[in-house]
Amino acid sequence: MKKNIVIIGQGEIGKAIAFLLKRQRAHVIDCWDIDPTRCPTRKALETIIPKASIIFLCVPSWCLQGVADSIRSLLRHQTVLVTLSKGLDKQTHQTVSERMQTIFRRTQPVVLLSGPMLAEEIVKGKRAACVAASKHAHARKDVLGLFKDSALHVQSTTDVVGASLCGVLKNVYAIGLGIAAAKQAGDNFRGWYVQEAVREMSIILSHAGGRPETAYGPAGLGDLIATGFSSHSSNYSYGYALAKRKRSVKKAEGVESLASIIHLAAPVKHKLPLLWKIKSVVSGSKPPASLVV
Repeated sequence: MKKNIVIIGQGEIGKAIAFLLKRQRAHVIDCWDIDPTRCPTRKALETIIPKASIIFLCVPSWCLQGVADSIRSLLRHQTVLVTLSKGLDKQTHQTVSERMQTIFRRTQPVVLLSGPMLAEEIVKGKRAACVAASKHAHARKDVLGLFKDSALHVQSTTDVVGASLCGVLKNVYAIGLGIAAAKQAGDNFRGWYVQEAVREMSIILSHAGGRPETAYGPAGLGDLIATGFSSHSSNYSYGYALAKRKRSVKKAEGVESLASIIHLAAPVKHKLPLLWKIKSVVSGSKPPASLVV
């Protein structure tokens, strides 16, 4: 069945989602961005939002409130909101999924996509993967159906807490992999680092009410490998620049979320030595080399 789909945000990931969906020629796709130069053919939100059955929010976590203020009054109750944002609110320490339930109706169907989805590769037709996390079964089914015949492999999960936190944690730990690359720590170290990072992620998920096994799936291990080994990643690039004593030109979600993750994980701090090393390096209290010794 043909659906009206709106993609808000025409940065790299927004364009990648549009690329995937437009190739199928099965739905009506409208793209929108606050910057008209990114989307010259954009229509008014008042025209496209009330008709939308699915809306993709492809914006950074710190932009969600502004988007919500723009579209909330135009939304139908049954419209499915799909967010690709990753982060924690600095004031409330809420995950993106918790934040969505605060800034939209609590009954609004929300799906979180999280996994190895580097936009630069998707637009070249290369394969990617993610989980669609939601408490709403029909919303998960709708999203899986959208990408059924695409290069994006989507798995379904009800572990919204776990998927939300994995999306944040992999960004934080990817900073360390950028540091390791800059310091030429070697593949053996990076292999150890990844398994240790995923172990710590599973501990944090369990502590926060998520499922520890989610850390070993696409949203955790899969996304950490993609993000932590790619120069396309802002978090990897930030860590690399930090170790080289250079200023990163990219704003990294891992840095933005680090204080909130530390707040959340404080009760299990003794089990998370790697996370606290990253905190010390990012804060400047220890040199980048301390992470790889």
